This record gives sequence, C-alpha cells and structure tokens, in this order.
Amino acid sequence: MLNKRQDQSFGDNSVGVQAGRDAHVQIGLTQKELDESIKTTLKVLQDSYKDQIDSLKEDKTKLEQQLTEAIRALTYKSQDLNESEVVRRKFEHALKLIKDGSTLEAENLFLEIENNELENIEKSLQLVVDAALNRGALAYLRDTNAAISAYERVLQLKPNNLVAQFKLGYLFMRSSKLDKSEKIFKQTLSAAKQQNNPELEASSYSALGQTYFCMGNYKESMTNQRKAITIRKTYGDIFGCVGSYIELAHLSSALGQFPEAKNLIKDAEVLLRQNSDDELGACFNTAKGVIYSSLNESNEAEKAFVKALDYAKRLGNMEAIANAYGNLGILYKNTGRVKKAEEMFKSSIEIEKELSHPSGLASDLVNLANLYLQMGELQSASDCCSQAFVIFQNIKSKKGLIAVHSSRAGIFLQSDKFADAKENLNEAIVLERDIGNTHGEAKALVQLSQVLIALNEKENAIANLKKANRMFEKTGDNQRQKLVMQLLRDLK
Repeated sequence: MLNKRQDQSFGDNSVGVQAGRDAHVQIGLTQKELDESIKTTLKVLQDSYKDQIDSLKEDKTKLEQQLTEAIRALTYKSQDLNESEVVRRKFEHALKLIKDGSTLEAENLFLEIENNELENIEKSLQLVVDAALNRGALAYLRDTNAAISAYERVLQLKPNNLVAQFKLGYLFMRSSKLDKSEKIFKQTLSAAKQQNNPELEASSYSALGQTYFCMGNYKESMTNQRKAITIRKTYGDIFGCVGSYIELAHLSSALGQFPEAKNLIKDAEVLLRQNSDDELGACFNTAKGVIYSSLNESNEAEKAFVKALDYAKRLGNMEAIANAYGNLGILYKNTGRVKKAEEMFKSSIEIEKELSHPSGLASDLVNLANLYLQMGELQSASDCCSQAFVIFQNIKSKKGLIAVHSSRAGIFLQSDKFADAKENLNEAIVLERDIGNTHGEAKALVQLSQVLIALNEKENAIANLKKANRMFEKTGDNQRQKLVMQLLRDLK
C-alpha cells in the first residue's frame, strides 16, 4: 500500500482537530517561542521512536500530523493562563517527560489527569477528553491497545468525536479487527450524510475502501473508492482523487483487470498535471511503475520508477530514494537483469540501514532472497530470509512474515524439500487468515496445492483448490478463478 495524500480533514492521512484547539487560549509566551518549543519536542519524540514510526510506513504521514497536533495542543495547554496552575504544571510535566524520552510516563500522567477529573466530570469534561486524545496520540507509537483504550474513553464521553472515531477505526484496521473498523467508518459515513458534509463522506468511503481491501473484499473496496472519487471531484480535492485512483489501479491489477488499471493510472495522470507537487509526483510514478510492471510493459515501468527516483532526490527524501531503488530492483529481477537488480537492492539496503528503517530493510532482504533464488544461489537466499524473519518478528509484521514464508517455500521447492515447503505455506496461510486477507489466503492455497500434488496428496490439493476457487469468486478475481478451474479439471 502507498502513502496517500488524501484530504487533510478526516481521511487516511488526517488528524482533524486535536485536544484543546477549540477553546479560547490566553498564552504566556510569544508565538515564536511556542513554535520553537513544539518543533523541539516533536523532534525528540520522533527520534526516540524512529523504529516504531518506520515500521508503520502506511501510517507515517498521518502519524506525523497527529503527533504535531498533539504536541501543539500540549504546549498550548501548558501555557494557557485560563487554566489553573495545577493543571498547567501537569501539562508542563508531560511535555518535559516527552522531551526526556519518557513517553510511557507522560501517558500515565494523562491517565491520572483523566481519572482525577472524572470525579468532577460536569465541569471537567473537555479536560478529560483533551488528556485522553493526547494519551492516544502518544500510545499510538508504543502500544496499539493502549491507544485504542484512550480513544474509546473519548467516545464514551463524546460519542460523536470524529477525531477519536477515525483514529480508532484505523487502529482497529492496524490490529486486524476489521469488523470493528467497518462498523466505525459506517457510523462516520452516516454522520456525514446527516450533516451534509461531503469531505467527511468522501473520507468515510475511502476508509471503508481500505478496510474492505484488508478484508480481501475487492469488489466493495472498489465500489467505495469510486464513491470517494465522485464526491471529491465536486469540491476539487486533487490529492484525494489521485490517491483513490492509485488505490483503484492496484485493485484492478490484483484482480487481473490490467486494461482498467492502466486507464485509472491515466485518469490520475490527468489530475496530476494540475498540480506540481513533488511528493505526489513521486507517489504517482511509483504506482504507475508497479501497474506497468504488472502489465509486463517494462520500458514504461522503468521510466516511471526513474521519474519517482528523480522526484525523491529533488525532495531529498532518502526513504523515497530507497523505495525507488527497491522498485527498480524488482523490475530488473523480473526482466532478467540480475546484476542491476542486485545493485539496486544493495543500494536500497544501504540507505535503509543508515536510516535505521527495519521494515524497509527487511523488505529489501526478502526481495534480494528472491533474486538469489532466481539465480540458483540458495544459501544466499536462505541467509537473507533468516535476517528478514528476525526483523519482521521484532516489529510484529505479519505481512512481512508472510513474504518470508513464501520465499522460504520457494527455496525448499527448488531443493525438492516438499515437506518444508508445505510447512512454510501453511504458516503463510494462517497469517493471511489472521490479517483477514481472503485474497492472499486463496493465492497461498493455490501454491500449497502444487506442493501437495508433489507429495501425492491429491485429495488435499483438490480441497484447497476448491476453497481457493470460492474465495476468488467472493473477491471478484475472475482471472485466477478461471486458472483454478483449469487446475481442477486437470486433476480429474
């Protein structure tokens, strides 16, 4: 999934208004002093939790916005002369704890504020809500369940708080509680329609689209993204439209609808010409390269990835540069240019190490493992998988572990170790099921069926193919469904 530049009010990358921003605030510092304090505190927090932030690449922009708003709210609260001295000192202490890297202590302080003020809830409702929102923003870095608890408290006190609703919806998505995500985003959609709020409505449709994508329900994902685009066009949200077009292009590609994917990329390109934003250009060209790679149009894909690299270098964004190298590596691997592929993967790995990006580093290692597998260098491939496995385990990335198990299955297959290949594919299937990815589980079942045939487990292979067939039908992947039907006929 790509970082998306969707609307900046409530959507995937959104924060809305954080704690304390609505009230009249009388400040005892100059604006310059406040801005410097906010900037310093935010940098300390980002540096302290660099690995955790980097392991959540899909949420990175949203997280940085959320942290900025939370720190700003804290800073204002600590200097609000309308508050009592006791309250101000507590917020000042929370800021000091964050600057010292003690975010857990800061969370506990906010929780103490919440619990103390609950006794006088009629007068202190907003103070409790503010503390819970800020506790949620900090816990987002450290503990998903703690963040969920904070935002749930906000909704207990203010059931219609849109900030808490959207944050909770995305936290549930992150923790694979997709039924809860769906319920929340349906609630925000209903509220948007009642309020006649098109921005909120579009963001809700987009969020539902992402939820259904994670569920493997590609039909519903596509329907909701199209609704988001239709609404966003009415109020000129270019960023949001381009993001949704890219999402739709990936969906179409996953479903084997390659001409449609190509048309969606062209639609996004038309909108992109109306905006010269380098970051959006890098994001778009990355998506374009991926889609054209799926279409086996390697020349066009390479041009797009090179453009994405140029944009990234212009921005000075080392993470985006590493991503571009990685994408070029995959393209060169798939077109047989193995030396260039190895060079690209190693360049990306070098940057990811310098940036201390565990998720990006592990992804590059898996890609390098697949390259070595293609080259027949099985020991090197196995070594890369082992390194990636440790990293993905440490950052608790189920998607990453799925990739490792799939690569290991390929290594064992090439070594005629079919039982080991079967074990790894079963691990991948369990993880796909855990994250609610029906489509991914179906693809793994097809792979497993081929291993089972080699192990003379024909009945189990047929059972897996029939199950995969039902899943592909559910997700709308007609191309893979036809492939599975042909495999079943061949086995009869």
